[in-house]
Amino acid sequence: MKTSLFQKIAMGILLLPVSLWIVARALFLCALSKILRDKCLKSEGFDVICISHVNWIQHIWQRNHHTMSFLSKKRKVLYCYPITAHVAIKRPQVLFPWGRKRYGNLVFCKIFRLSGENHCSLIRKLNRFVIRTELNFLVRKYGLNRYILWYYFPFLEYMSKAMNELITVYDIQDDYSAFEWSSRNIVQTEKTLLRTANMVFTGTHALYEKHKPENSNIHFFPCGVEFNRFSQKNPEKIPEDIKEIKPPILGYFGLIDNRIDGQLLKSIAEKHPGWNIFMIGPVDETVTAKIPCSNIHYVGKKDYKILPYYLQKFDVCLMPFAINEITKKINPTKTLEYFSAGKPVVSTAIPDMIRYYGDIIGIATTPGEFEELCKKAVERPGSFAIEKGIEIARKTSWESIVGSMENLIEKEIKKTGRNET
Repeated sequence: MKTSLFQKIAMGILLLPVSLWIVARALFLCALSKILRDKCLKSEGFDVICISHVNWIQHIWQRNHHTMSFLSKKRKVLYCYPITAHVAIKRPQVLFPWGRKRYGNLVFCKIFRLSGENHCSLIRKLNRFVIRTELNFLVRKYGLNRYILWYYFPFLEYMSKAMNELITVYDIQDDYSAFEWSSRNIVQTEKTLLRTANMVFTGTHALYEKHKPENSNIHFFPCGVEFNRFSQKNPEKIPEDIKEIKPPILGYFGLIDNRIDGQLLKSIAEKHPGWNIFMIGPVDETVTAKIPCSNIHYVGKKDYKILPYYLQKFDVCLMPFAINEITKKINPTKTLEYFSAGKPVVSTAIPDMIRYYGDIIGIATTPGEFEELCKKAVERPGSFAIEKGIEIARKTSWESIVGSMENLIEKEIKKTGRNET
């Protein structure tokens, strides 16, 4: 995203005072931590400090949210979203809502750090102090017991082994080096984290194969689903903005960014003016995924809880991904959500889709094939293995996946000899 002249001026004026505020805040929290009574109690379980690049509130629900939500049912979770000084100035919307938000045992916290740590060792050392101070304060404030450090992105990798955590877990859901917005040293920081992590999980088989040589304790866990939520049918709750859309409706929900093949959607919409393509999710305006067309409807982000009511109206569920270095290593959460609703699914040739669901969904290697499969799904939905998809979704719950992760973590903690600390 390009920086406007106004943003550059604001950056020049505000960067120093914001940086000073971050350091002063850390000094204050350091002093406060010394007088804050430690609420921690000895136990055999573990709590979680999660460091993630995904904003808990502003981002659509994905693997991070599901995993941490289920973990928080039995333990305390600090979900930490780091924000650099320059991001706070350039995109002040990330600061809101202000303060920490509590959701049962899960606390969403924004933690601030100085900009420029990749170019200056002093800033890196200061950030280590700033972040460790804030995390120690939060541990005391919310009474975390023996905790693990759980990463969703390879930044702040230097905090691994610096927080007296039981173990470090790195859960990888994307090939971050392929994203334009990633830092230039992302490959090196990820290698460091892969080396120091006690355990690695991957959300796709492609990522498992890529990182298997870098950590011997690596495990592939695909995404799960809340089957009962997405299999529900309630005609009275169908949202107004889709209620009057004429069928057939070809629907998608998720991020609409450079992973989406906008030209593919445009081609289908123009060739089939009687079809309506319904796109739910935030649109990255810097990419060409959003193609203007009268029968393509972009309705923005919707609350996760009401997605099943939109899904009721979909005649065909789409995964119209462009094939690039990013999408070759994805395993979309939405696949099992589509299956739960008993809908035919059409996808481009994503490796994990071919590997695991090739006999259930329609997989296209060309735009023409994608169009023909959509036509088949509209006219003969029964020709897709819908019942098989339903059964797979029913057996692949987030609860069971997270439970398996917990079992592996507990075994690893025992192996380190820290289960009685």
